[in-house]
Amino acid sequence: METHPLGNSELEFLVADIITHKNPYDFSKIHRHAYYEILLFDKGLQGEHLIDFDTYSIQDRTLNIIAPNQVHLLTRKKGEDGLVLQFTHEFLHTSLHTIPPNLLYALKSNPETILSASDYDSLILSLHHLKTLSSMDVPFKQEKLRHYFSYTIYQIAGILPNTTTNIGKDNLSIRFLELVEHGFMHNRKVSSYAERLNISVTKLNAQIKEKFGKTPLQIIHEMLVIEIKRLIIIEQLSHKEISHYLHFDSQSSYNRFVNKHIGCNPSELTKRLEIHK
Repeated sequence: METHPLGNSELEFLVADIITHKNPYDFSKIHRHAYYEILLFDKGLQGEHLIDFDTYSIQDRTLNIIAPNQVHLLTRKKGEDGLVLQFTHEFLHTSLHTIPPNLLYALKSNPETILSASDYDSLILSLHHLKTLSSMDVPFKQEKLRHYFSYTIYQIAGILPNTTTNIGKDNLSIRFLELVEHGFMHNRKVSSYAERLNISVTKLNAQIKEKFGKTPLQIIHEMLVIEIKRLIIIEQLSHKEISHYLHFDSQSSYNRFVNKHIGCNPSELTKRLEIHK
């Protein structure tokens, strides 16, 4: 199963609509898509999100963010309504011009945020404005959308807990995460990332451990574990195919990795994940 694009057209970069917006794919089954999705719920009535195999219950004034390539399934109860904002990575970059290094981290590391009443009221107004503007035929529509979209994204970033508070002005941690995200499937050597960051392995280990409470290698392994699960469920690849796709030295080294980091053999992992199909 392939990763879903945004909308019915390659030219569609932004969707602002009600949560019951009809996506052009079967969203009742576990899936992943190539764009960001931000959902703002008014009430929680025991519905649930599955985001990268972690479950989040929908609560009052819930803000959920799903980043590109993350696994997602929404089980929404009747009455759990609100607004959805969907946008591509390209639209984000062209609208904001320059993106602070901690903004992308914030969007990827806050799958669930419960908002205060004032933050909810402010954000719902912005999303309603984007929804209204996107449906209008007015002069300079694209320019207006990009301008107000930028304001809304910064508004969301200011609300999220994992933004400047945890990262501050330390760009090294963000740059490391970006490098790993683009390279973990074929490069698992911490020394290689340290070299690209022009820093010693010892210093990289110390700074990443201080910021995230995990070593660089632990972060790389966590990304591998999630991707293995994604490939089993979404792409329905065999373990032999996954081993090759993720550039393991051999099938036995892949099997050892699964046993060590997931706690079961590959066949047992497939059975565990059957519940999500």
